[in-house]
Formats: sequence, C-alpha cells, structure tokens
Amino acid sequence: MEAALASTLVCEPIQAKVDEARKAKKLRSLEELDRISEARDKGIITADEALLLDRDYALRRKVIMVDDFAPEQLQADLT
Repeated sequence: MEAALASTLVCEPIQAKVDEARKAKKLRSLEELDRISEARDKGIITADEALLLDRDYALRRKVIMVDDFAPEQLQADLT
C-alpha cells in the first residue's frame, strides 16, 4: 500500500497532463491504460512517463483487489 501511495504522488504531475489533455478532448480513450497509451502515442507524455503511469495503475489495482477471490473460494461447502 505504501508503494502505491508513493507511486501516486510521483505520478501526480504526469496524471495531470493526461487529465488536461482528456478535458481538452485530445484523448478519446475511456479506459485508463488505453488513455495512457494514447497520450504517449500523441506525445502528450513521454514513454518513460507512460511506464510510470502503467506501474502506478498496477499498484493501485493491487491495493484495490485485495479481496478478490476465485469463484470456487466463495462457494459454501454444502456437505
């Protein structure tokens, strides 16, 4: 969780560039990872910045998905 927070803080200025481009309708992608790629491809962010945002996304997802269970883990034992 600490790594995700640190990453998010580092990525704030980069994310701001992507958000600004989205608001200016320079980006069309709805999904976050697609939007990062589109921003990179259009030169809004650098390839290194895109890698940081991709890593940040993965870290945030890892924190969010802590209660993610496989369906068989959720089935009650009926015997």
